Amino acid sequence: MRRKDTTQDDLRGHVAAALLRLLEGRELSQVAVKELAAEAGVSRSTFYRLFEGKDQVVSWWYGTLMDSYMRLFARRKDHGREDYLRAIFDCFAAHGDNLLLLHRRGCTHLMLGVFRDRLADGRMSYASAYHIGGIYGVMEQWLDCGMADPPESMASEALAIVPPNFTPAAVAKARSPH
Repeated sequence: MRRKDTTQDDLRGHVAAALLRLLEGRELSQVAVKELAAEAGVSRSTFYRLFEGKDQVVSWWYGTLMDSYMRLFARRKDHGREDYLRAIFDCFAAHGDNLLLLHRRGCTHLMLGVFRDRLADGRMSYASAYHIGGIYGVMEQWLDCGMADPPESMASEALAIVPPNFTPAAVAKARSPH
């Protein structure tokens, strides 16, 4: 099935969904781009117009998840550090099956770049880098444990490692007058 009259983001979504389906049965390295494009209903050239490769598809999917998190956090009444962390873990828990699948397939490392893009302060300070690394580390451990702990416990764990004088960029942005 060829996909016409869709936006580039729609096409990216179809490719990402196809990749997740294919990863249910094998490793990322075993999925050929030609097969992925066919599964997504796009041509191989369209795939390469949308993505540089399969890793970029995974990163794009993580990016859409982080964008969902940012929207969730913005809608919440409290924009404190604890709610910021709770929103991350709530959002990720809602997509647990896909996150665990990507984790089993060795793709979790691609999440770190997305965290840097979405959570860093404008100048990527050492404090921001430390914070992003900590959130990533806690997330990776949570995935290692099969996401067995509830999001509120994970938010508490992550909050315990955030220095008391550090305000994450997302919190500062949410608190600032628009």
